[in-house]
Amino acid sequence: MARRLPDEQALYDRVIHAIFEKLSSAGRIAETNPGPLRMISISGYYPDVLAALVHERTDIVQAIYEVETWSTVEERHAEHQWTAFAGLGVTFFLVVPEDTLVEARRIVGELGIEVNLVGYVESDDGSITFDQEIIPPL
Repeated sequence: MARRLPDEQALYDRVIHAIFEKLSSAGRIAETNPGPLRMISISGYYPDVLAALVHERTDIVQAIYEVETWSTVEERHAEHQWTAFAGLGVTFFLVVPEDTLVEARRIVGELGIEVNLVGYVESDDGSITFDQEIIPPL
């Protein structure tokens, strides 16, 4: 788990909740690993959010989401965690503050990994918006 600055933790939690709500509203099963809790995993890794579909009574993992804040868009964290998530064989959404997209894109390029890079912003009213669709297609 990344070490976030204390003032970033609340935003991080709100972004995870916003992803969860969007997935749930779209009919996906959404599970989260908020903060230090490790409740759901895929191949021994614990993404922030996991989206699944139910198919013949079996949950099929459709996508994983990793949320970053300003202090966690950095190479050491990326090399360990982003690389692992990108290698799991499911759609990987890397969700970063919109003003860190350039840096995140640079790191992803240097690591040679495939991600769906999504920027987010928080409005004055506390709502979270994303710069592109975060619901994976059926």
